[in-house]
Amino acid sequence: MNSTGSIASVADLKKAIQNLEEQQEEKGQLLKDHVLLIYERLKPANIIRNTLKDLLSSFSSDGFPAEAAGIAGGYFARKFFVGKSSGTIRNLIGSLLQYGVSEFLARNTDMIKSAALAAFDFVFRKRRS
Repeated sequence: MNSTGSIASVADLKKAIQNLEEQQEEKGQLLKDHVLLIYERLKPANIIRNTLKDLLSSFSSDGFPAEAAGIAGGYFARKFFVGKSSGTIRNLIGSLLQYGVSEFLARNTDMIKSAALAAFDFVFRKRRS
């Protein structure tokens, strides 16, 4: 090639074609890598895993998710203990259990979050061959 970048001989043409083929190969490989990355991210298991991990990561000891987790945990503990029973003593104990579980979960969110993330990573870790 001459100083203006135009092709002046057959050798220059071959060199220009070779350069374009190399660029096409590089871009093709980048495209393949990108498609594989998108494919991995769109797998249902990966979508669920990433969503759950984001949800678990959003819990903090001073925010709404911590309070909601405490309330929900207490409610389910009471429902589990009381069941369909309508006894006064059992309902009273269920209410106390609900309050205790709610308070425990709300106050220990960071510890519970750490344990949940560790369990989550154990369950969803990539299997290495």
